[in-house]
Amino acid sequence: GLGLSEAVVYQRVLVGLAIPQADLILEPSSMNTWQNAQFSQPLLRAYRPDRIVLVSSATHLRRAELYFRHFGIDATPVRADWLTASWSILPQSYNFTLADVALHEYLGIARYQLYQWMGWNVKATAPGAV
Repeated sequence: GLGLSEAVVYQRVLVGLAIPQADLILEPSSMNTWQNAQFSQPLLRAYRPDRIVLVSSATHLRRAELYFRHFGIDATPVRADWLTASWSILPQSYNFTLADVALHEYLGIARYQLYQWMGWNVKATAPGAV
């Protein structure tokens, strides 16, 4: 990576898709999903939107929604894609990549649950508080 935040990367994509810059509110500090949820909370609290839509890949959406709910952000999840394995008699590197992505997400959810149990997560906020 170039050290760019996810906000900057996706801002460029959205502007390239003709979304007006004025319609974008950036949270430029996060470098991962947990931080994005944590740092988005004060922005959303100040903005007070009627509806929050959380857009992410289908494999990532469950963990992202879990983290955002932890910080009181009650968002409607919307998947941006759907990955499916391709069938073959021989192993395919693409399928191993999908397995790696899925494992990353499951481990992230398991880590969240373990940290909750151990009391290591930042204090949770009631869903809908934002």
